[in-house]
Amino acid sequence: MGASRTRSDGDDDRTDGPIAHAEVEADLAEREARINEREAVDADRKNRRDGILADAAARDEVADARDEAADRRDGEASLDAFLKDDTYTEHLPARRAAAQDRLYSKTDRDSAAHDRDQLTDDEPQAPAPDGG
Repeated sequence: MGASRTRSDGDDDRTDGPIAHAEVEADLAEREARINEREAVDADRKNRRDGILADAAARDEVADARDEAADRRDGEASLDAFLKDDTYTEHLPARRAAAQDRLYSKTDRDSAAHDRDQLTDDEPQAPAPDGG
């Protein structure tokens, strides 16, 4: 009596007997194992994504600090040159340092953007040209 029976609609009726119950339990255990594995993969992906975003945010913060320092240094050099009747070469080192800070800031921002690009499995693509 515990064997599978085929109903008139063609589906197996596996709800009777200890063998059918064991098959159902095995199917459920297999499904649960696949779900647990999928959840572990999803959790790992989330952890990697959070790490990438944290690295990108840290690089953006460094870039912001460099931009602020560059603006401050450049502004101070410009104000000093405006208020004094000195040659331009006196302020050249401060302006050069500000320009280098801006260059390093751009590099940090590019690195942060690259980190964010890693969040997709696809290769980054250039945007389509306008009008076509």
